[in-house]
Amino acid sequence: MIHLIQPGARVAPFAVTDAALTIGDVVVTFADEQQDTSAEVVIRHSAAGFAVGSDDGAIVAVVRIPARQYVETEGGTDPMSGEPASTREALPLDTSAVTIELWPFAG
Repeated sequence: MIHLIQPGARVAPFAVTDAALTIGDVVVTFADEQQDTSAEVVIRHSAAGFAVGSDDGAIVAVVRIPARQYVETEGGTDPMSGEPASTREALPLDTSAVTIELWPFAG
């Protein structure tokens, strides 16, 4: 979901697919940024251009990615304890749960 911080204001040129957000030469691939806790990726713009992970410049976009979800499946038997073993497998990212905030951009 895309949310405009100030509807009607100009935003940075961007492109969104199911897998990624592109602003300038910055590409945020949602699945690559997903973690065990929710993640927030901030894209800023300064005289040097667009950047992620910088404190320099104005915020142009914030991407919020939900925490990774897991499913447990029964496995074989633990060879050390003889107890039943289970495995945790990460579920694919539900990209419809990713939110993108677009902030006003003066360019």
